[in-house]
Amino acid sequence: MNYKLTLSVKLTAIFTLLIFVSVFMFSFLMIAFTKQSLERKQTEELSRFLNIVELGYEHSVREGIAFPSHAIPYYILYRISKVDGSLVRTNDALIPALPDTGAGQAATEFREGFFIDGNLNLLYMARTVGNSGEGGSYRVQVAMDLYQDNANLILQGLPRIFLLSAIPLLLISNIIAYIVSRRILRPLRRIIVQAQEITSEKLDSRLDESGAKDELQELAVTFNRLFSRLEEDFDKQRRFTSDAAHELKTPLAVISGHVDLLCRWGKENPAVLEESLQTLQKESRSMSLLIENLLQLTRAENNPDSTYLPENIQLQSFLQEIAADFNLIYPEVLFQLDCPSHAIIQCNQEALRQILRIFIKNSITYSQQPASVTLRWNGEAGQLSVADQGWGIAESDLGRIFDRFYRVDESRNRKTGGTGLGLSIARTLVDRLDLELEVQSLVGQGTTMFLKFPH
Repeated sequence: MNYKLTLSVKLTAIFTLLIFVSVFMFSFLMIAFTKQSLERKQTEELSRFLNIVELGYEHSVREGIAFPSHAIPYYILYRISKVDGSLVRTNDALIPALPDTGAGQAATEFREGFFIDGNLNLLYMARTVGNSGEGGSYRVQVAMDLYQDNANLILQGLPRIFLLSAIPLLLISNIIAYIVSRRILRPLRRIIVQAQEITSEKLDSRLDESGAKDELQELAVTFNRLFSRLEEDFDKQRRFTSDAAHELKTPLAVISGHVDLLCRWGKENPAVLEESLQTLQKESRSMSLLIENLLQLTRAENNPDSTYLPENIQLQSFLQEIAADFNLIYPEVLFQLDCPSHAIIQCNQEALRQILRIFIKNSITYSQQPASVTLRWNGEAGQLSVADQGWGIAESDLGRIFDRFYRVDESRNRKTGGTGLGLSIARTLVDRLDLELEVQSLVGQGTTMFLKFPH
């Protein structure tokens, strides 16, 4: 059975570990700092009493003054001996002679089982003093028993105290971390519950964005924006499916009707046969064009990684070539080119050709015949425009002309032909080429498509 760790459990574990490590590090640093301060204070104290013992002995030898034993506290153990090791004076005969230490430095001496009832553990300072007087050279040594020093004993006991308090510290930090993590994650759990209730049938629902202005509120806002885009995409998909079915339904009904007509009278009536065959041919071509456009649009939208490599295009000859191609099919169309011979642009030639063909085909289709189409290049603005003097588009329809299957005038669908996908394909290609597209149109005066190229 796989146990899945929740985010609350993970945060609790992380917070507990952080609190424990923080307390542990603080305690460790506190103990180290206190130990360092204590050792420095003990060293300074030993150095001071070493000087007192030395000077007191010097005065007692030279001037016959009594050695100042009263000036040395009970916890300072001193020893004065000759260089041959013979003892001169001490307040603890059991303390052994120890080697000299560096100037102003203290050393430790530990001997296990030194005493019958314990170990020797001293912090000491010692030096040899050269004296040309009656006393000659001698050694001075002062020490303190670390086993008898209360501050040192307390310091040594602190690690044990910390270890004993580790278990309740872990328990308390775990409880605090759990409460804090639960409180922090409460809005996130609310977002999860609300998000689970949103399905493809309820995309109009939104997450609650109230509460503190923090990252969780930003997450809710981001999800709501995502749901809005999904709702819009789902609506587009539904409309696309409905429109595609509607577009296919009409030619299929026509084909089915003429097939029935052929089965009944077409074999004996040549006129009916001819008319039905022409209609079947026309509707078959219409369906083939529709399917081809759907496949083209799907490939363009579902392959975002495919690239359209830019190339240098000599614009005047390029536009002349497109106009000549259309004149072969529509010889009555009047083309006007306004483009200097030196104009060169950077763009994928085949993709741009397809975009212009779609714009020109629409200009021809939705104009009184003979149609007039103007291709103009504005070098300063970096714009290529396709203008006609056709029927124009109402302002209320301009925002939807790039939707799939959208027709400004549904009554003209069968008359003008086409699939209603041309401008959708053009819009997709424009986006893929990183161009800007703008449309200007007035009803009864014509439409102009502007393509703006990056400088």
